[in-house]
Amino acid sequence: MDYQVRFEELRSLMLNSHPILNESYFVSNFIRGLKDEIRSTMKMMHPATVNQAAEKARQQEWTLEAIYRKHGLQSKGYIKSSQQIGGTPKVVEFLRLGMDDAGSEERPPLE
Repeated sequence: MDYQVRFEELRSLMLNSHPILNESYFVSNFIRGLKDEIRSTMKMMHPATVNQAAEKARQQEWTLEAIYRKHGLQSKGYIKSSQQIGGTPKVVEFLRLGMDDAGSEERPPLE
């Protein structure tokens, strides 16, 4: 299953039980779930929504794959699938991060 699809399913569940969670909370956690090769670039782009983050991550993935092809290297696949991140428990784990400050206006910066 595609990472974004699974993320959106779990996001919906989280919003049902914690409606105070805002978009920036989910954007931060979506980015946190990306592979290292894309995560740092995504942090610099500051997407405002999960959809923007997903689209920019795909574009970055395509760019990296093109670079790999040009140099005859094998692509690693940069956006994690739910299986690559350990399935549901891992996704839920990173969605739960920051629950203590879910009511705050600002989330602390990611590492």
